[in-house]
Amino acid sequence: MFKAINDNGDQYFPEMPGRVWSLKGGYRLTEMTTPPIHSVYHRAKMAGRTKVLPDIFHVMSEICVNHIVRDIIEFYEPDIHQFFSIKLFRTNAEIFDGEYYLLNVCKLLSSIIFEKSSFVRQPVGHGVEIVTPTYPPRRTSHGDTIRNSHLWRESIYLSDFYISEDIYRSYKKYRLKGVDKHNFVPLEEA
Repeated sequence: MFKAINDNGDQYFPEMPGRVWSLKGGYRLTEMTTPPIHSVYHRAKMAGRTKVLPDIFHVMSEICVNHIVRDIIEFYEPDIHQFFSIKLFRTNAEIFDGEYYLLNVCKLLSSIIFEKSSFVRQPVGHGVEIVTPTYPPRRTSHGDTIRNSHLWRESIYLSDFYISEDIYRSYKKYRLKGVDKHNFVPLEEA
């Protein structure tokens, strides 16, 4: 578990105007977007203890990856997604060795066939509803929509991200640690 911190080591408060709370919009950040690119935090301190970090994990609610995962993603989809360099500190203020990045998945698709997948709609009031998956997950996508995609978020459910079979095979080949299996269940295509 990591907590974002400011440059001076104080706790980072995402409620500050213009600060990024979540990179889950499925779009690329620039100086003109809301939030702007300069608002992404770039330091985090561990709240627990571990000697070795996995290859992919969460920092706050964001996806954090090491250089191996970044290189795999860039191999399949060069210059599509954003990687924000982040320094990760241990509880004793030492910096973790290696390069780490907050991943902004910049591809948003509408490929899920709701009626053939295990998502449910939950009303939250005032005519607003959220969509959540059930477990075990079952996702059926329009094959034509995902055919040339390797990493994306779904407009129906932005909290998860999806990867292609090619990226999944690369993760297995390099025996990457920390991969959340429920995101990488092979999609059925219709």
